[in-house]
Amino acid sequence: MKYYRSLTDLLQKHFSIHQARLKFMARFTLALLMQSTVSFPKLALVLSRGAKPSSNERRIQRFMSGYALDFSSFGRFLLQLVPQSEDFVVSMDRTNWKFGRTDINILMIAICYKGIAYPILWQLLPKAGNSNTAERKALMERFLRLVPASKIKVFLADREFIGKEWFRFLSDRDVPFCIRVKKDTTVEAGSGTWGPAWWLFKDLPVMTETHGTIRALSKECRVFGHEGLHLVGTRYVGREGKAEYLLILTNSDPEEAIDRYRRRWEIETLFGALKSRGFDLEATHLRAPDRIRKLIALLSLAFIWAHLVGLWRQEREGSLRRKKHGRLEKSVFRYGLDHLRRLLLLAGTAEEAFERCLRLLSEPQRVLSGT
Repeated sequence: MKYYRSLTDLLQKHFSIHQARLKFMARFTLALLMQSTVSFPKLALVLSRGAKPSSNERRIQRFMSGYALDFSSFGRFLLQLVPQSEDFVVSMDRTNWKFGRTDINILMIAICYKGIAYPILWQLLPKAGNSNTAERKALMERFLRLVPASKIKVFLADREFIGKEWFRFLSDRDVPFCIRVKKDTTVEAGSGTWGPAWWLFKDLPVMTETHGTIRALSKECRVFGHEGLHLVGTRYVGREGKAEYLLILTNSDPEEAIDRYRRRWEIETLFGALKSRGFDLEATHLRAPDRIRKLIALLSLAFIWAHLVGLWRQEREGSLRRKKHGRLEKSVFRYGLDHLRRLLLLAGTAEEAFERCLRLLSEPQRVLSGT
């Protein structure tokens, strides 16, 4: 783990914390990249090669249980790694799984970027199931202290994130949004006609791969007690082969609503990278919310770094090859992760290449633009 000193020096520029904590954070991040798992016994094998694995594992446990990480400061650091500074496409979503009898339920805000999302802030929910308005508002308030509404191009969320108080919260803070609503949502449109949202789109043909129809209501509507909103909808074939409705409520340009909302999938891609397609987050045996929050913080750093390296490799070495079915041979995230793992496994014989990758954590916009 020869490279941990360089990463420690970089972290020191962003966090005013004890040097020993910074060294651990650097070592742990590099161990995550090498092992591609959150399993503490596996991470302990490479955390510090001068110590026994059992000692390394105890060191990991002490950090997770005893150190209070400033998550707002960490979110500010992650925000600086996004290779843009405004016009953010922001997404809120939730991922959950069960470990034994414990429900692990994470509410997250991320910034969508080139097919995936960069995690910025997250909160562990003390329950199973959907978030409530108070939980969403608390997390969004923290985010707006980092990113003012004037820098947000659009805020995206799925059908879980609806409600009168929630829409008032976003509107009062001038947050432009595209949020999917349930098909039975009551809508007042036109001459005061009330009805379920799906009724206004029931005559649309079902969208196919080659063509489809998207309808934006010609007049603003009233939904959840709010005036001046636009409802946009289309019909598509669902998983069970039945026609389903995609209904988007927005306070911005209705012509862009469907295309903007489609980018919500980028946060789902992020969850896949953190879990089964990347670091196997669901393999953690942690149950305490504060410990899981700390784990996700360091995991987010490793993930964003890998994605930045993947973008940089694409710029230098050309785009990834597409297979016959049209999908890339590997994701940009995996492209970067494989490169970082290779450098780390070379055990200190690729210092120059590693330092180039490290610069992506200090000046991502400059490095990716080639300046």
